[in-house]
Amino acid sequence: MTPEQLYTILSEHFPTCQYDWSEVSPDERPKSPPYCAILELKPDTLDADDKAYYSRPTYAVELYTKRRDYTSEGLIESIFERNDIYYIKSARVYLREEKKMQIVYNI
Repeated sequence: MTPEQLYTILSEHFPTCQYDWSEVSPDERPKSPPYCAILELKPDTLDADDKAYYSRPTYAVELYTKRRDYTSEGLIESIFERNDIYYIKSARVYLREEKKMQIVYNI
């Protein structure tokens, strides 16, 4: 899956950016959560004997909410399940300076 495909799927339900909101005009940035950010991570690579047998991109989808938001979490998880996207969910982290909750889904 490409970041563009992932963006298309998520942006139907949440304001979504790739990497950060600096690439989006201030008028188009979400005024409040929930919203998502997609980050490309280190590729998942299987190698042995000085050969790479396969390599596939991996991503982190960061979900930001005002507080615990089980509805948004459930929605994003159902989006992943409907699209056969395997994910690992992090613990919720409260970002004090931003006054937001963050959950990271590694896919």
